[in-house]
Amino acid sequence: LDIATSVLMNLEKPPECQVDTSNTFNDLEIFNSVSEDTPSVVKSLDKTYTFMGKSKLHQVLRNPVADIKTLKGLQKNIRAIRNVIDDKFIVSRN
Repeated sequence: LDIATSVLMNLEKPPECQVDTSNTFNDLEIFNSVSEDTPSVVKSLDKTYTFMGKSKLHQVLRNPVADIKTLKGLQKNIRAIRNVIDDKFIVSRN
């Protein structure tokens, strides 16, 4: 993912410094694996249970965020959601 992010960050550079990213996701096997023996990166990371969760994961990976403030906000939101889920799981388990 770090490689994909750094490659995509090159889009802000002048055209002569840009990297052709047309095959980046395929080359890095982010969404599709070229071998049936090994899963794609997304398949390895995907722990979602719903279609919307899976869709959001794909969206986030296809559009990486480089702004630290935005990333910190996303992390804060994810922690809040996890806390709610953990609290409900613990309550319903007792």
